[in-house]
Parts: sequence; structure tokens; C-alpha cells
Amino acid sequence: MIDIIIPAYNAHEWIGNLLKSIEKQSIKDKLYITIIDDGSLKKYDEVLEKLKLTLNINIIRTSFNRGVAYSRKLGFKKTNNKYLMFLDADDLLVNNKVLEEMYDIVKDNPDANLVCAKEVNNGYCRLHEYHLVGKLLKREIIKKYNIKFPKLAIEEDIAFMMAYQTVINAKGIYFIDKLFYKYNHVNPNSITTKYNFLINYDYKEFFKAVDFSYTYAQKYHKYEFFKVNILNIFSNIAKLYSVNVNKENKNKKVEEIFLKRCQEFYNKYKLYLDMEIKRDKIDEKDYFIIKWFIDFLKIK
Repeated sequence: MIDIIIPAYNAHEWIGNLLKSIEKQSIKDKLYITIIDDGSLKKYDEVLEKLKLTLNINIIRTSFNRGVAYSRKLGFKKTNNKYLMFLDADDLLVNNKVLEEMYDIVKDNPDANLVCAKEVNNGYCRLHEYHLVGKLLKREIIKKYNIKFPKLAIEEDIAFMMAYQTVINAKGIYFIDKLFYKYNHVNPNSITTKYNFLINYDYKEFFKAVDFSYTYAQKYHKYEFFKVNILNIFSNIAKLYSVNVNKENKNKKVEEIFLKRCQEFYNKYKLYLDMEIKRDKIDEKDYFIIKWFIDFLKIK
């Protein structure tokens, strides 16, 4: 069995579509679905009435809204299957066979710690190893290393996922080159819909998420994740800024704070970043963007 954990806050318009996409999965009989009703204004009984006939669904209600991190933590605590997957209530599973492929991988490979497939987000289809949802995780890893969801306003899922990958030390990761998960971004109650890069988001929470995972690297002396990924993280930030640097609608104060945080980030992880740059395994275009951004930050 696989535990599917779904936090839901006032998600009545969308959660039915997600559950119907789960109902189409070829291994739906091996899925145990736990919905955490995080203080929604009304119950989900009407939405779930028919679906309960074909899906194994349990719903846990909290007395008031405590946030998605609390809901995921509660869902983990209240379930016990060997493997688990977190989903968001307003998203969809878009391939009926991929979850079965994930399940077959963990059955046939005892070393499998993480199984990922492609996601589509804002029109882009890719493998995104830092996103939490839609990935098959091993419960004993989370328990053994006591991986928590940090108290962040946003990016707590990325913090958790990076901490998870830190402790598995880049071992036992399996990728399926097929589309599986679709982000919809339709729920106005979702906190991620409130943030826009360089308008009201200075990446403070993201940098905290990286720092959070680094504490696990230090605690358990597992640094492979940072050696492999820290330059990729910095490169993506550099690319993001290069695309937005000349836009007129930026909030100058937010941009200033963002650049200050980038300087602090570079200085903190300079050893790893410089080490990876010197390995000369970077795409030429990425190399010039990274070097430009480093020089730009120094000027600032």
C-alpha cells in the first residue's frame, strides 16, 4: 500500500477532480488516501460521497486552519505504510500508469529511496527534484532522520524535499521520463498564489529552505546533495534574475533585498559553488550567466 496525503483548506471546487484522477490510477486498490481537512468552512462529505465507493479514503478534520505544513505533518503521523506521496488538493495526476511504474520500482529495488516523474507547471514540463508533491518517498527515511517541515511562510515543501535528498546522499533516486503531475494554481487559498518574483517576493523563504537542508548535511555529515545541486540552485536564481532584470514593474526595495540575500547565499556556499565551477562540467551558456551574476553581485 501507498499512503496518499492531501491537505485541503476550502478546496471543495478542486479536490473532487484530483480524487477522480486518483480513481483512474491502475493501482488505485493499493492506495490509502488521507485527506487533512485543515479547518475548512464546510465539510467535504458531499464531494466524497460517491468517490468513497471506489477509493479507500480517510478524512481527518482539524478544529481550525493551521497551514499546509501542519496538515502534512499530521497526515504523516496518522498513516503508516512503507511508502507515501503528498499531493495538493487543486492539482491532478495526468497519467494513469506512472504511479504503477513507481510502485514497481520500489518493489523491485530495495535501495529505492525516492521515485520521481515529470510535472507540468506554468506551461513547462520537466523533472523537478526539489518539489515535494507527486513523488514517492520512503517513510523509514523520514523517521530515521527526523525530517520536519520547518515553520516557513512559503517553501516549506522545498525545505523538506531538499532535507530528504540531503540525508539519502543522492542514493537510490529513480526518475521516470513521463509526465505524471500537473500543477493548476487555481486555489486562491494557496499561499503560493500571493507571491511574485521581484514584486513582493525576495526569496527569503527559499534561502531559508536551503539553509534548513544544510543543517541536515552538517548533522549527518552528508554533503553530496550540495556538491551536486548547489550550483544548479544558484544557476537557476541567476537565470531568473537575468530574465527579470530589465522589467519595469519590479519593486525596487524587494529587488534590493533579493540581491542582498543572493550575496549572502553566495558567500555562505562559496566553497561548494567555486568547487563545482572549477570542475568545468557546466554548459557554456550557464557558465557565462553564473559568472555574470557573481560579478554583478560583487559590484552591488
